[in-house]
Amino acid sequence: MELLAFVDENVHLIAIRTARQLGTQQPYSAAALNAPLDSDASKWFSRIWDTVEGALNSAYRHGMDAARPLIEKAVSLCSELAGALTKQAEAIQTAIAERLKAYLHAAIDGALNSVRSSVIVGGRELRMVAVTIAQKVKLSGSFKGGLTEICEFVSAGELSLSAKYAGKE
Repeated sequence: MELLAFVDENVHLIAIRTARQLGTQQPYSAAALNAPLDSDASKWFSRIWDTVEGALNSAYRHGMDAARPLIEKAVSLCSELAGALTKQAEAIQTAIAERLKAYLHAAIDGALNSVRSSVIVGGRELRMVAVTIAQKVKLSGSFKGGLTEICEFVSAGELSLSAKYAGKE
């Protein structure tokens, strides 16, 4: 059965909240920010993340055309960051990428949770036994590429999947 799972407002907000908790209520992975940021770096991190979050919100609510200027602004801020705080730029970009990944995982999980785990056909309950996800999100090493891919996913607002249901034997 071909299905669509939607990234609705609630899923989007939960995904934003999940991403925002990284580094505050949840630790980053071992690859990201293994030392606390000083105040200058923390300000840069906040500016970039706020812009990224704005791009995600614009993509969700208004589509990719509205998100593109914010994507460009986030990329520009990362370039400025590299000049201003060379030593911490990579750690900040890695932490931003971790938050983007957390957003994406939470959005996909939330959309998949809306899919019915069983259906009734002719009075008989059939339970889901397999799912194939057709949607692809390619996260490259490029900050701009990754942010653009996630914003495109969010602006589409749906996840294509195929579910196989079967009855109890």
